[in-house]
Amino acid sequence: CGVMPRGVDRRDEALRQGRLWTPNLLRGLGTLQSWFDADDLSTIAYSTGVTTWADKSGLARDVTAASNLPTLSPLLNAKNGIKFTTAQRLSSASWTLAQPLSLFIVWLQTDTSNVNNFIKGKNDAGYSGGFLFQTRNTSPSTTMTLYANGASSRQAAAVNAAAGTQYLHFSVYNAASSEYALNGNARATVSGGTIGGDGVITGITINSPSSNPWAGTCGEVIILSGVAPRYVQEVTEGYLAW
Repeated sequence: CGVMPRGVDRRDEALRQGRLWTPNLLRGLGTLQSWFDADDLSTIAYSTGVTTWADKSGLARDVTAASNLPTLSPLLNAKNGIKFTTAQRLSSASWTLAQPLSLFIVWLQTDTSNVNNFIKGKNDAGYSGGFLFQTRNTSPSTTMTLYANGASSRQAAAVNAAAGTQYLHFSVYNAASSEYALNGNARATVSGGTIGGDGVITGITINSPSSNPWAGTCGEVIILSGVAPRYVQEVTEGYLAW
């Protein structure tokens, strides 16, 4: 009989043996639009820094950089992440997706300036339009207000998150029916606007250094088309929480 593969820990062993749910299973539903996993080093091209972070969705929506390269850095749970300074970003080629859509992120923020443009749904470096995810400083302290729908009107989610703490964030971008959840908590509703004014993302940029840049470590990004059902939210958050 065959020998089951062994892993370096319980999660890795379950993954190698095919017992761990992963976003691969969402491909069959046709909802998986992008999946970036920094703990899978086979998806990362590295010279003096990260030049390519390959998309695992099967749609080849890789994000790349030619200069000012981000670097690898461990997250608080010892999984690999990609660390960005305020001068570094990764961008994809052009592709389109209309809202509603759903977004999962594992992230650790370190910068505490006023506005931090983490993930944009447009392939431009500037500030205007197309934000999928921002944080904003609400005071001189290190607490951050998470923006569940970074549309042009930037409606704020009523959640504060401390810089230097690792978070698992979930957002649904669906105009007035937008939602968010932090660290597996129940969904809350936020009245969002229209992403980029037209409700369509045209690729993504992780970080936006030319205006109000982000700084921190990103572990995983998953983008789904449509409003993720609660069972999809729960199994995806369970996978990301390992």
